[in-house]
Amino acid sequence: MMPIVKLAGYVLFVESATFYQKKASQEFIDAASNFSKRSEIEISPRKRLPTKAASCCPIYSKLLNLDLDKSTIPVDLQMQKGYILSVWGEPPWGALTEEGKHAGHFDDRLVEASKNLICEKWKPNKDIFWVACIPSLRHKNLVPDFAKRLAEELGVPFFEVLIKNSNNPPQKGMENSYHQCKNIDGSFCVQLEDFKTFDFKKPVLLVDDISDSGWTLTLASALLLKHGVSKVFPFALATSNLSNV
Repeated sequence: MMPIVKLAGYVLFVESATFYQKKASQEFIDAASNFSKRSEIEISPRKRLPTKAASCCPIYSKLLNLDLDKSTIPVDLQMQKGYILSVWGEPPWGALTEEGKHAGHFDDRLVEASKNLICEKWKPNKDIFWVACIPSLRHKNLVPDFAKRLAEELGVPFFEVLIKNSNNPPQKGMENSYHQCKNIDGSFCVQLEDFKTFDFKKPVLLVDDISDSGWTLTLASALLLKHGVSKVFPFALATSNLSNV
């Protein structure tokens, strides 16, 4: 396929290192722009723990009653298919995510883009009754603030039911699945007692900013499901590691 570059109302076609330009219609330019924004990545549910699961996640293995001999995650503790909005640093959404992470606030355009992905392509929105998020001790308000604004756009409540117990290193620094699981073992707990008036059995959208290993969303989803939530739909703004999605 011939590469295309947009510049000031023109489209530059690149072929064998030769550039030539052709006046493009606004419709063509808009279509090219929209195509560049479709960078979302599907998240597939993990069905197995890493080998030697007993040593890499002993706390969650016991709490979730996982079968360590088979290293399988029971179907009733598996999250649903999910989506990641972008690749970290890549325009437009990955670049906005990177900017927001450093600035301590995610742009409203990311809220809009996330809502559009959820409601127009993914379409689990009719099954989503509330929103939760992955907490962080390093950036306490960053993801909750984004998740709350997204919940408002979706017309559902937001609850901070996942609590962070320890300030573990970022998952991107872990070399493989074994160390990624070990890194977050026991780092989250679920607290529903403060929201007794809501039916938490209803399906939830679980939001994170960066998903590099997939294990944070996997194990956090399993915890929510163990506490009676019927379905967990995972969502993240960006990933920097496509091989682990």
